[in-house]
Amino acid sequence: LKVFYPNLADTWPNDAGNAATYIMAENGTFDFSEYTGVKFYLKSSGQSYLKFLSGPVSPVGSPITLAAQPDGGWITLTFEECGLSAASLAKINGLLLKQGGITCYIDEIQLFAPATDDTLYGDVNNDGKVTSRDSLFLRQYLAGYDVSINMAAADAYKDSKINGKDVLLIRQYIAKYDVELGKPVGD
Repeated sequence: LKVFYPNLADTWPNDAGNAATYIMAENGTFDFSEYTGVKFYLKSSGQSYLKFLSGPVSPVGSPITLAAQPDGGWITLTFEECGLSAASLAKINGLLLKQGGITCYIDEIQLFAPATDDTLYGDVNNDGKVTSRDSLFLRQYLAGYDVSINMAAADAYKDSKINGKDVLLIRQYIAKYDVELGKPVGD
């Protein structure tokens, strides 16, 4: 997991009066292809846009439209949901979050990585075991609470989505049902 903490210098109104946050790799060498998605906290008065960049201004793929978040909320997107292929990820060295209204506040931008062979599926809170606390953390995350989770381990259903199916499977595992965490769907 790679976490960026944008500061005031990263957010400014551009010439059109729109607020924008740019996150760029140092020396253009950051490898987005090592990751599978992005999560960030957004508070905005109007519609926002997320663009992935190759260089300071060259977009890769189409901009992703984000709804207004007047009370603030966590946004989680997999790169697959953003329509980005492995080839296009290799070209990305930054991202732009832009808002068409007056206020736009972005905090704690996280990139999350795919599962590895040693991933303990269901260990959402990363404490080395699968317990009811993992189910609780995942339900809080899905409800929009400000909790940090292991995104790869949270995909217990292994369908590249984090949702109620994962919560259910983790709860069944804890209750000793005959289920397996992290087994690909259809196997």
